[in-house]
Amino acid sequence: MRGALFGDQVEGYKEAFVYNGVYEIANAPIKPCAEQWKSNPDELNYQMTFGRQTIIEVVNTKSGPILPEYYCISQIPKAGNPNDKFDVLGIVLYVEEKARKIVTSQERELLVQQTPSAVLKIIYSLQNLQYLTSYFFMFYSTEQPMIISTWNDLAEIDCDTLFAWTKKFSVVGFTALRVSTHKGFSLTSSMSTTIIHDPQGSRARALEDWVLQHQKALSDRQARVLDVRNPSQEKVIITINALKQKTVHNTLQEERRWLKVVIPEANIDIVNAYLGCSNCGKRTDVPVGKAYACTTCSKKDCVSSPRITFNCEVSDGTGTLAITMFTEDSEKLFRMTAPDIFQVKHF
Repeated sequence: MRGALFGDQVEGYKEAFVYNGVYEIANAPIKPCAEQWKSNPDELNYQMTFGRQTIIEVVNTKSGPILPEYYCISQIPKAGNPNDKFDVLGIVLYVEEKARKIVTSQERELLVQQTPSAVLKIIYSLQNLQYLTSYFFMFYSTEQPMIISTWNDLAEIDCDTLFAWTKKFSVVGFTALRVSTHKGFSLTSSMSTTIIHDPQGSRARALEDWVLQHQKALSDRQARVLDVRNPSQEKVIITINALKQKTVHNTLQEERRWLKVVIPEANIDIVNAYLGCSNCGKRTDVPVGKAYACTTCSKKDCVSSPRITFNCEVSDGTGTLAITMFTEDSEKLFRMTAPDIFQVKHF
């Protein structure tokens, strides 16, 4: 069941609840909950509200402070229940300087920041921390930094503090994160997420000791992250063979490299031209030029437009690679607009 706090109640009850705490709550009215406020379909059709006569008591007062249950990154399922939440502990390597505004399909503005994207922070996973010495090279040479996206209040307030801590390699805890599959496997904040700037417990102390012993390795990894997040104007060209050597263990998310290749057969006869959403490109049966609401990207003011895909093989002397070009790149390759290509293919 969902509990709802409004206005000044949010600050007033701030110290009354601890994440993962167990409480007895009395005199909290139960009211119907509108379907639109549910975060998942398993929630009851009611919500608990809090008033002046509400009493909140800790069930076990002798249990001591409640610490997050930190997960190793390897323990978090890549595909599971989207409502599952995880606590992680890591080292801050990069934080975007400013939160970005994202406008949703409902025309609402959201603040998001990245380490590396809308408010994202990159941190090292705590995987194999209990075997720190034995797994040092596995930890650094095989594990990517993890991207965490934080939204709204977390993006504005807490991330300002974390940005100053990237030079210190501070150990930070994140609670109640959700799995995100946008641009690969990453984590994103939920309404329950808190950022713990001074995490307690044996795992936090072990990671802090590890940081002190491996400043050089952390600096090298941070430099690589910065190179990806703030690329130089010079294009880095690699071979197809070098690209094929890239794996999940030696490639960072959002890393971009250039290939200099030959397209042996750029034949417009094998181009796929279709009608799709002007925003996301999803195929549609709506007549060309007609406005409609796209159910894929949830935009209401989309227009049915000619879209292009072109599948081909490219080579550079070190190997061949099958690629798919989409509308903008296909227009550059054939030096024709998408409407012109669509006209050639269908009329």
